[in-house]
Amino acid sequence: MILEALTHLMTPAPRYVKKMGYLKEAVAIEARVKRCQSAWQPHLDQCKSLIINEAKTLPAGSQIMILGSGGFHDVPIRRLLDLKHQITCIDIIHLPKTKKRFPEVTFEERDITGLIENIFDAIRSGTAFKPAGQWYLSQKPDP
Repeated sequence: MILEALTHLMTPAPRYVKKMGYLKEAVAIEARVKRCQSAWQPHLDQCKSLIINEAKTLPAGSQIMILGSGGFHDVPIRRLLDLKHQITCIDIIHLPKTKKRFPEVTFEERDITGLIENIFDAIRSGTAFKPAGQWYLSQKPDP
């Protein structure tokens, strides 16, 4: 519990990420993974297996983007790197220990929906939230 509180205090994150609970949940998931290891392991193993089987079909050096990468509990990141793939991980927050363990991975901290900061501002100011327009992934990744 103390380690979780320190991690929360010492992890840099935008104000809206902390206030909306994303950092708190990232820290809590780390504790939950340890507590629920035996119950979660079959699911984690299945996820890793599916990902690595697909990654093996790609040429070495392929660029792989992982959206919502978190702490890599369900992603075989070391095996992907062993296949010589270039990995970019995108999530609203990555804990420092994850980034430190994998310096060869590119980490991007951003809200892929583009909505969360605006929702936070609307809540904080007591105004209605109005999305700025449609959002979508506009490009198919290169093979």
